[in-house]
Amino acid sequence: MQAFSNKREITEIILCGCFGGICLAAMIFFLQAVWAPILNYNTSVSLVYKFQMIGSSFILFFILGMAASDLFCTGRKNEQGPVFTGLLSGLTAAFVFSSVYVIVSRPYLLSWDNGILEVNTGLKLIEWLILFTVFGITSGILQAAGAWYRHSRKESKTETACVREKPTCSGMLYTYRFLILILLALLVIPPVAAYIGIENGSIKWDNGFNRPFEYAEASRTTDGSIHILMRHDIMSPQRGPGLRFLNITVDGKDVSTQSVIAGSGLNLSIDPPEGLAYRNNSSAILTGDYLYYNPVHLRINVTYTDLGFRDVIFNGTI
Repeated sequence: MQAFSNKREITEIILCGCFGGICLAAMIFFLQAVWAPILNYNTSVSLVYKFQMIGSSFILFFILGMAASDLFCTGRKNEQGPVFTGLLSGLTAAFVFSSVYVIVSRPYLLSWDNGILEVNTGLKLIEWLILFTVFGITSGILQAAGAWYRHSRKESKTETACVREKPTCSGMLYTYRFLILILLALLVIPPVAAYIGIENGSIKWDNGFNRPFEYAEASRTTDGSIHILMRHDIMSPQRGPGLRFLNITVDGKDVSTQSVIAGSGLNLSIDPPEGLAYRNNSSAILTGDYLYYNPVHLRINVTYTDLGFRDVIFNGTI
């Protein structure tokens, strides 16, 4: 009867580990999806992404170990040891996560884009073994540590009591509230900060592998006119109408089209009135009294709405 009870508890621990592996896979896929456009825009922030993934995984493992201790090392007649419980749950979680990732991911599993591991084997079994080994060691150790820590804390508080009650789900969540809040903050704050940095320009585009090679030429034809010529990368064609457009500013004021110039307060005109078109060798001419007095700062941006970033193709004083 006792052996049956032990087998039943071990089965429950394994099922708990399976749930932990699914949670880990969901978290990893979520982080990869959130960071994919950021890393495509700027590869230098990949270090933040790696630390976030490692840190959030460690915290999740520790929480799962504490939960395993509360579920299987408290309020039972035949309790399993906390270290054994954490190790079994951790290894099961790593097994499930590795299996899910191999099934869902593309053939070259560990060639993650700016990910933690950079291994190209092309063999599913080898990739699975590498992934399971890495996560199995960390998950097993951290869940065992979490289970031992939680069990020792409860032991110190109930050493004078005869019976220890099994904690409720709400009580467990309240106990883990500090770690859960840290985990949520670690999942949300870094990518949100990165997106804000991209929007306000503090994080610049630096991914040369996916960057269209385009630039603009600008020169004065007379004292009161500037000729602008667009050089479009023919190897990176526009994916659809309106997906890429140009923005021209003079001394910080938008002069992209004639209608926009009317509200800028500058005595300027642009030919053609619709502004500089996004195509190879397209041109536009800025004229007006404003250009006679002083050198002006000219800046031309191209916005790639289909790729999700903006690039400066001319920035200088003329």
